[in-house]
Amino acid sequence: MRRSIVLFSGLALILLVLISCSLKIPGSPVWMIEVTVPFSQRTYRLEELITDPGKLGEDKYGLLYGQDGVILEFVWEDSIEYDRIGDERMTYGASEVGSYVNTIDTIKIEATQTDTSILSITDFLPDSLIGKTGIVREFEIPPTESQLHYSTFRWIDVQSGWAVFRIENYFPCPVDSITLTIYNSQDDAFLGSLFIPGPIYSNSYIIDSLVVINRTVLSNIKIVFEGHATGTYRTKTITGEEEILIICGIAETSAEAVNAEIQVQYFTILDTLDYDDPNKLIDAVVSKGWIQVEIQNNLPLRLTTETHFTNIFTPDNEVLVKRLVLEPGSIENPSIVLDSANLTDHRMVMSLDKQAVFARGEVMSEDTRITRYQDSTFQTVADYQGVIGDYWLSKLYFKEYTGIIDSSGLDINTQHKETNLPNEIEDIDFVEDTLFLYMNNTTSMPLLMQINVEAKNTKNGRNSMISINDIILPGRDTIRVPDADRLITLLPDTITYYGNILLGARFFPEYRDSIITMTASDSIGGKVSLRSELKFTSSAKTIISDPVKLETSLDYPVESAKLNITLVNSIPLSGSIKLLMGTDTTDMTTLVDIDIPHGTIGVNHRAQAVHKTFVIDLGEAEFNIIKQDNVYTQQHMVFYGTERDTIWLYGADSLDVQATATIEYIVDPGDNYEE
Repeated sequence: MRRSIVLFSGLALILLVLISCSLKIPGSPVWMIEVTVPFSQRTYRLEELITDPGKLGEDKYGLLYGQDGVILEFVWEDSIEYDRIGDERMTYGASEVGSYVNTIDTIKIEATQTDTSILSITDFLPDSLIGKTGIVREFEIPPTESQLHYSTFRWIDVQSGWAVFRIENYFPCPVDSITLTIYNSQDDAFLGSLFIPGPIYSNSYIIDSLVVINRTVLSNIKIVFEGHATGTYRTKTITGEEEILIICGIAETSAEAVNAEIQVQYFTILDTLDYDDPNKLIDAVVSKGWIQVEIQNNLPLRLTTETHFTNIFTPDNEVLVKRLVLEPGSIENPSIVLDSANLTDHRMVMSLDKQAVFARGEVMSEDTRITRYQDSTFQTVADYQGVIGDYWLSKLYFKEYTGIIDSSGLDINTQHKETNLPNEIEDIDFVEDTLFLYMNNTTSMPLLMQINVEAKNTKNGRNSMISINDIILPGRDTIRVPDADRLITLLPDTITYYGNILLGARFFPEYRDSIITMTASDSIGGKVSLRSELKFTSSAKTIISDPVKLETSLDYPVESAKLNITLVNSIPLSGSIKLLMGTDTTDMTTLVDIDIPHGTIGVNHRAQAVHKTFVIDLGEAEFNIIKQDNVYTQQHMVFYGTERDTIWLYGADSLDVQATATIEYIVDPGDNYEE
């Protein structure tokens, strides 16, 4: 054991200073000097408690892994090859056929051309007044019949519409109390009656409309007009050219059927193709798949159809639309067009409540007023005619997927790996071996790993297998399989592992409502590691250090001495330690016998380092030993056993024992003392 020469040099220096002092005090002074000198020092390393330290060296065969502070362990490991979850594993099966029927429902006929009836004043006043000037008395307008003719239709089955009237009064007096009644001229079928309270002043007009509901309106209409003229208050000259104009037109009308020139027709309908798949999609990008569209036109009109798939989006984030042009058809012989769309890189969006593809069929006809069909601008069309749209999807593969996955999975290919375990491993008593699977799950959902690890010793034919059925959480996760002793104790030269990995709510019912996101690049992989931590049990163990000679005898007049002992223990074992001193290494005196404490076991099963200091007064017997030449010190350390408990071992675990002696000396300068 080293001694501190510096301390003795310091003592000499102090004496020189004292001798050189010039103080003049009667008599010979005496000084008491206190000096601390090293006494005993020893650090006990962890490997001394296990086995022969020479067999634990990392250069020997690698049983020590890591650096100070890292648990000591034997490790065998190998990688588990990564496999991509999304490689054609996220799929939807082919759909059923969705079908929508787009019918006109109500045929829109825009305002037709107008026709005019003329009522002359000569029809209501005596001929004797024509050419005369005077006051015109009030007079009645008796029922007067007038004919109107429309060339844009032959007949209309009106669902709802209006006959719009403009009455222009060129009589010399106001007209009020007007009643208009209209009929079909051919069959006198009543179409409606309109009462206008008036008045319509001279040289002015009034516009009103007659609602026509559920009537068949023919192209020839009869109007019956009757009313009352109020007369004039001033004299007027009657020329005979005074008249009332009744201008009538059929306004925009909704019809159930027509034979007419038909304006552009627009009609639309929504349809839903429900998906019955155990996976529940919210948002996904297609890597492969098609949608087919077939449209049948049974209208005698050329149609442009657009099928909008409102929850399927193109790579440009536009709603997917299939636009088709169909020639005129009929109920008996519809025209048909079949087309398809490649859905690669298209997005599909659904809700958990409604797993469906939504289709909106929009149809536009051409205007028969400017386009002739079948050599005529007149077409007979019923409200039940339109188009039939069928659509269906092939099996879909997704490169990105957000939703609820019911089930999917992949296989872990069988892998055989040599272990090359050293024979010296038999010299270490492993209490517990542990199998670790360090996995990297890049999906956002837990995975179920089912894997078998088999160890074989081909020399003696022994083998053993452990089956693992455990969950891998998203991100980096570790599966720890304790009690894997049988994989090591047979000293295998080959380890084989294989199995599969499963994901989905079928295997994790608690995630049945959990929304996850996966991509084709998501994968699962990692490494398998067979670790044998140096976790062991131990009975009481005694370690006796070699005697260490003190470098210099302390032959000064010792007045008192104290022994200062500091223990720093990070080994999770308690015990006791004796410090001995003497001139005969076979018969030494025990100076102190103290307990070795250990700290509370904390994080990772590691004991917190304990610092403990003891101060022991030494008596006359010990003084006498210290004063002699060839004094030796020695340590007797005992670690108590673990009984049934086991402890973990760390590279930096140690017990450090530091002992110093604090000694008071009497220094008498004698006759050499000068003032």
